[in-house]
Amino acid sequence: MSVLASDGRALIVAMDHAQTHGVIEGLQDPGAVLNSVIEAGADGIMTTYGVMKKYRNLVAGRVPVTLRLDGGPSLYREDWL
Repeated sequence: MSVLASDGRALIVAMDHAQTHGVIEGLQDPGAVLNSVIEAGADGIMTTYGVMKKYRNLVAGRVPVTLRLDGGPSLYREDWL
């Protein structure tokens, strides 16, 4: 599955923000956001392993996915659990 559209361009939607910033307004329901961006014509999605693990059946075969698998810095706090 190619990320590039027929015009040689690609719109890849980044949805990996929660890994470093916690839950962000507008991204509380990743499944709904994923479905919306796919239906709107996104050429690909960049997200985290956890999101793909939960929503793989929604995304599989619809758009290419780039997974964020780093262990970079995080603003995560324990009280977010």
